[in-house]
Amino acid sequence: MARRPIVLSLLTASLLGAAGRPAAATGGEYIAVIVHPKNPVGSLSLAELRHLFLKQSRRWPDGKAVLVINHKARSATRVAFDRAVLKMSPDQAATYWIKQRVRGRGHPPRSFRSSSIIVRIVAKQREAVAYVPVSTLVTAGVKAKKVKVIKIDGRLPGGRHYPIYERERK
Repeated sequence: MARRPIVLSLLTASLLGAAGRPAAATGGEYIAVIVHPKNPVGSLSLAELRHLFLKQSRRWPDGKAVLVINHKARSATRVAFDRAVLKMSPDQAATYWIKQRVRGRGHPPRSFRSSSIIVRIVAKQREAVAYVPVSTLVTAGVKAKKVKVIKIDGRLPGGRHYPIYERERK
């Protein structure tokens, strides 16, 4: 348990740019995928993450149901995540979920407007998976210590070739 704050501190330190803000190599901000600290998953491939957020996979490896949490549609973080992970534009993602509902295959993940609310939910729900800008983890402080950032394709946010980031707005 004592190791957790060190890991978060090292992650935070490695992600902060000169302005004290997490920055992706191409400008913008990294998006961290988070789970509850007791979730045994520490790494997912981009394809596995895609399957979770499209609800094509509904269970964690230990058999527990996955609780997928999204940002509100058309938020900058959601658009960036959908493009990087789902390989869909906002309109394509909306169409996908309409088709899923019409075919009786389920509803889209619950979505929330606030990254800090998403962090609080993941901190309380062992089965939850979500994504937030890294700056949210930096500003959330104590609450951020109650979630675990997982690797995507073997990389943490800020690592070379990390695939999920929000481009800087112009």
